[in-house]
Amino acid sequence: MKNLDLFTYRDLPGGLEAPSGPATTIPTREDGKRMKYLDWRLTEGGAKAWAQIVRWAREEYYDGVKRVSINRLVERVRLDRLIKINNSWRSYLSDDLVALHPELDAVIERRKRTKEQRTR
Repeated sequence: MKNLDLFTYRDLPGGLEAPSGPATTIPTREDGKRMKYLDWRLTEGGAKAWAQIVRWAREEYYDGVKRVSINRLVERVRLDRLIKINNSWRSYLSDDLVALHPELDAVIERRKRTKEQRTR
């Protein structure tokens, strides 16, 4: 076998482990929730819901509202578009919304997070 550099393992078939070995940390419950949220965002319904939430939040912001409620936007998507959204994902939706449109940070109210969640 020829000498492989440190990054060649990524390109080999069969899924070889990184030179440092497998991960030794156990994923937290929060990691699992975040992964489920990200998987949902890639679905057709998730993409439609996300696009609608972004649209409505920006409309409210440019209409001059003092507070944009993620809860209200999620409920509106559920009722108007009949798309299911897990209540646990509202914090991720608000974080992603502020990351995409920083001007919304002033009008989207977010709770303080636990230490585990703040590391994101």
